[in-house]
Amino acid sequence: MSSTSTHRPYIGVTGFTTAGQIRSAMDAYRSTGITSHVLMCGMLADKTMLQGITPPSPRHVTNINTLISLITAATDAFPVIHYVMFDCEDSFAKDLMSILQPLADRDLPLAVQLNGTPTVEEVTLLRSKFPDLTLLYQVRPELLACGSGAVAQELRRHESGTLSYALIDPSCGTGKDFDIPEVMRTYKALRQKVPDIGIGFAGGLDGANAKVRVQEIQEAIGSDDFSVDAEGKLFTGDLLDAEKTARYLRAAAGGFTA
Repeated sequence: MSSTSTHRPYIGVTGFTTAGQIRSAMDAYRSTGITSHVLMCGMLADKTMLQGITPPSPRHVTNINTLISLITAATDAFPVIHYVMFDCEDSFAKDLMSILQPLADRDLPLAVQLNGTPTVEEVTLLRSKFPDLTLLYQVRPELLACGSGAVAQELRRHESGTLSYALIDPSCGTGKDFDIPEVMRTYKALRQKVPDIGIGFAGGLDGANAKVRVQEIQEAIGSDDFSVDAEGKLFTGDLLDAEKTARYLRAAAGGFTA
């Protein structure tokens, strides 16, 4: 199947809070034998990490030292900080740069998914400070509701090459399933307007449905050059469940290699 972007696709798991969870997921991923995609290890974070206060969700990493240990554990994979922007947060770049600098000082890989609506100016500022930063953009329900053209226009506003990936995510960690025809409209608009960006899909994925959902997307776009990410259904209570994660990874990999 032909490649349509310049960025390696991933199979993602979001919500890691311990190095042990990452090592377990990496073992499960290696056992699948898949080579076309990389394992993305997502860690949720926000500005409370800098303030020494309890984050809004137990799924979020609480401090920079823990974040460093997680990224260190995931260096053989694709570690990504999923930075959650609060609704009242007009400016996020300064706080995010304070989180990234200790990682850069240790020569750790820098990748951030922007969970919010960043301005072009803020993203440009981040890129100027960390030119090797890999940026992912979470396409959230409120933007999806505006239509596929609006989504493509929003991402097109960012200069070419600023964003590496876009994740079409109508769920945002709630476990809500995505609708194939709806996300395909967004996919096609993005592929037309920002052809070099890597595109992923999230929403309700788990071990029971990931293989079929991956195959449905492959059939719809005629390629395996896309990413998937899962969060909500992989948790038991407030903790990422190792067995649920392993089942999902096996199912998603099976969809890509079937």
